[in-house]
Amino acid sequence: KKKIIFFFFNKLKDTDYIINCCASLKPETKEDFFINSELPSVLQKTIYKMKKKPYLIHFSTLNVFIKQRTDTYTSSKIIAEKKLDKNNTTIIRLPLIINNNKNSGNLKILYKYLNLKYLPIYPMIYPGHIYKPIHINKLCNFFKKFIKLKKKNFTYNLIGDKKISFWDIFEKIA
Repeated sequence: KKKIIFFFFNKLKDTDYIINCCASLKPETKEDFFINSELPSVLQKTIYKMKKKPYLIHFSTLNVFIKQRTDTYTSSKIIAEKKLDKNNTTIIRLPLIINNNKNSGNLKILYKYLNLKYLPIYPMIYPGHIYKPIHINKLCNFFKKFIKLKKKNFTYNLIGDKKISFWDIFEKIA
């Protein structure tokens, strides 16, 4: 931890904002869990030691609200949020993000699945999951407005405008 603190202190001492978007989506190792649950508070402690205190923005997930989500990713994000205090910090909980690029993120996974040639059909897994995805452009607009705010909230829960099911996402891709 001391090496990381020293690294961040020296690299980030002249910045205004630090955006922590580091995450291991499928944490398995000790290092993965450190990134998800400990790194945010390490960043925050590093900031407190700086003369010019940059503002910390920590990305989390809306999954923290779903009690049935007991996966290691969600659990580690809950731990991270509990370790952060409200001083000079904002947590932004994100939904599914859509960027219309089939070669990145969740869409890449779905396209890879659809490109399998094993079956003439594609079975749907969990077709009823409901999402309110946010388009990447709206997320960028949120950040533009956020930076200009004098007083920032500790948490923002972002969602898109339209409710869609996993089935709807699959249908659009197909």
